[in-house]
Amino acid sequence: VNAPQLKSQRITALHEDRAGVLWIATETGEISCLQDGKFHAFDDSEEEEIYSLYADTRGYLWTGGANGARRYKLSENHQKAGIQSFERVTTPADDKSPKQISTIIETSDGDIWLNNSATTLEKPSRILRWRENAPIEVFDFSNYLKQSTGFFISDIAASKRDLWVAERSGLYRFDGIRFIKELEISNNAATNTKFTRDLDGTLLANLDDGI
Repeated sequence: VNAPQLKSQRITALHEDRAGVLWIATETGEISCLQDGKFHAFDDSEEEEIYSLYADTRGYLWTGGANGARRYKLSENHQKAGIQSFERVTTPADDKSPKQISTIIETSDGDIWLNNSATTLEKPSRILRWRENAPIEVFDFSNYLKQSTGFFISDIAASKRDLWVAERSGLYRFDGIRFIKELEISNNAATNTKFTRDLDGTLLANLDDGI
């Protein structure tokens, strides 16, 4: 798409909300939307590359990037999309934990899940759960996997109330208490797994060696 309204033509994330508005993020941290065939850019740019966008059921737009997550309050005027305010979401971090947020989703119970993905093997990927008026929960995969280092979570997805996680050793489902391995994958074939849905709503996992 030729969109001179965008400061950067390199788009890093797209998300269509429930009202049909297409949200766009670029490598410069710029946030825009496409509504009724017109682009609208917003001033609250993050000045950092954005990897993920998600509009939740509470009226917020979430962004995930190299330095964590932000939550933007969207305008209640559905005739024109807009951003009212934003806040930095403080995610638990230390020297051994990654800051990057690469995927953000919401399960049907309203929980927001963030893929706190690693960029090096020294900082294993984690899953974070956000709930309104509650501390962020951290799910460290060292409690679920045999190896002590080298976890790599490539994607997460929601299916009804379940959370699905693609880790390089297999596919996991969260049952509300713990993560259960539903599919064992040999030779780390899930390193680049991405989830998608077909027209019937069936959740599909695109593995390195097939679906």
